[in-house]
This record gives sequence, C-alpha cells and structure tokens, in this order.
Amino acid sequence: MKLQNLFSIFPGIPENAFSHVEVTDICYDARKATPGSVFVAIRGSKADGHDFISDSIANGASALVVENRERVPHDFKGFVLQVPNSRQVLDLLASRFYYDPGRDLFCIGITGTNGKTSISYMLECILESANMPTGVIGTVNHRLGDKIWPTEMTTPDPVNLQKRLHEFHNEGASAVVMEVSSHALQQKRVDSVPFNAVVFTNLT
Repeated sequence: MKLQNLFSIFPGIPENAFSHVEVTDICYDARKATPGSVFVAIRGSKADGHDFISDSIANGASALVVENRERVPHDFKGFVLQVPNSRQVLDLLASRFYYDPGRDLFCIGITGTNGKTSISYMLECILESANMPTGVIGTVNHRLGDKIWPTEMTTPDPVNLQKRLHEFHNEGASAVVMEVSSHALQQKRVDSVPFNAVVFTNLT
C-alpha cells in the first residue's frame, strides 16, 4: 500500500515527496522495523516508544507516527506524523493497512471477567451450524475450520488482530467470534472492529 493511501484516513495531509513510498508493514516495536515500515511510537506503562525511534530508523523505518516530534532525529528524511494519541492511530492504521477486514465479517465480541472462552465455543458452534464459517480469536488459540494459529494473549495488538481478520476473510470466513479483554479495551486494540454484536458475561 502506498503511504498516501494509508494516511488518507487523516484529513489535511497533502500529497508530498513521500506519497508514493510503498509501505511494507506497521510496527510499534522498533526491533521489528524493516525497510518500508511505519513505526508508531507508543507510550507504555514500562517503556516509551519514543526512546526507540532511532532504532526503528536504523532498521529501515520510512515513516514515523509520534506524539512528540522533537524526539525525531533532525537528520531523518522520511515522513513524520505527529498525533495526540499514537495508540489510537496504530489501531486506525492497522485496519487501513489490511483493508478494513472487519467490514466483510459478522463480528461478535465477548468481554467480562469469566466465561469468555466457553461462550466463544458456543457461538462458534451456533454460527457454524448456520453455515457461517467462523474464525475464533481467544485465549486458547486462533482458529478457522481445521486451521489453528497459536496465541500469546487473549486479544492481540491491533496490527496482529487486523492481520488475523484479513487472513480469516481470505480463508473464507463469514463471521468472527472474539474474546475481548479489559486491557484490549483500555489500550484501544479493537476500536476499529465494527462489532455487530457484543456479549458481556459478568464482572467480578
């Protein structure tokens, strides 16, 4: 995807010398930056992505999204976008980069303290019985039919989440059932998922 197309979701960004740069990936971990990637500097509870901007550039990042432009090295020649909330922008860019896959899926989100996994299995069974191939994103794994992907957290970060939805769609899914943790809600990981239905289990 061209940089101009990726950032077209933000009004007022004029066409410039970077417009036709090919974006190969989006990341918020500087160690995963590669030539052509967009690095999004996120302020976390334990680390600040702005501290690793130089590392992302050294690894080939061609564009940066930051909350503090003064942290960008003066000799950086790529595209820089300053935003109030880079975590929110990461979610928007990830969805855009993978062509908003949630729009083509019937999306169900499940949140609450207990019972999310059990309900995801129930809904998967119901939807499959209705001839709706269903992808599942949850604590145990990510799966669609006989295909299984391992997972490290209940709800993945926005980039991996949108990538998985994109894969589900390409594999023929028409629905997705997703466990949504409280951390995911707080960290805006699912803001760009157009949920058609949501389930709240309980709060303890």
